[in-house]
Amino acid sequence: MKIKEILTMAAEMLGMEECAAYLAGNAADRPDEREAEVKKLLSAYNRALQELATDFEPLLTADTFTDRSSLEFSELGRRPLDIVSCKDAKGDDIPGEHSITGMTFARPQASATVVYRYLPSERQAEDEFEYIYGYRTTPRVAALGTAAEFLHAAGAFSEAADMRSRFHKAALAALRPKGRLVLPGRNWT
Repeated sequence: MKIKEILTMAAEMLGMEECAAYLAGNAADRPDEREAEVKKLLSAYNRALQELATDFEPLLTADTFTDRSSLEFSELGRRPLDIVSCKDAKGDDIPGEHSITGMTFARPQASATVVYRYLPSERQAEDEFEYIYGYRTTPRVAALGTAAEFLHAAGAFSEAADMRSRFHKAALAALRPKGRLVLPGRNWT
């Protein structure tokens, strides 16, 4: 799913029908105003995505390095939040020390795979939604967060608080473990 579709959902939630139509590809009366609204929505989306990644459901990725005895965090493909694991080619944990700037392995490694949580980069409207495969966060949750951030930036604080509450409830509901509903047995004697 494209981020543009999430921005369209957020615009519809905010009652910005002309902006939603513009994002859907329809011609607009004042395209400069619509483009400014889209930029504001995209900025709000990026802030909401940061909040989702740090507070609710972290984004995970892995990078593999060869012939290393140490690793700087700046060498990772994305901005790391937290290192989840560091494993060798066999899948065993690699002993070593972590510092603020990187890791030092106890012995040189032929291959090291680092799994880490990361902060998402700034996204554009044509980019893909990052929470698609293997994540439970839905595009609707991201649209709610975008709407909340947009309202807050616009100065509509009471509406922003209501939308933020809906956003947080939806994010927590998406992460709640889903299982069968089991009712207690009834005794009809």
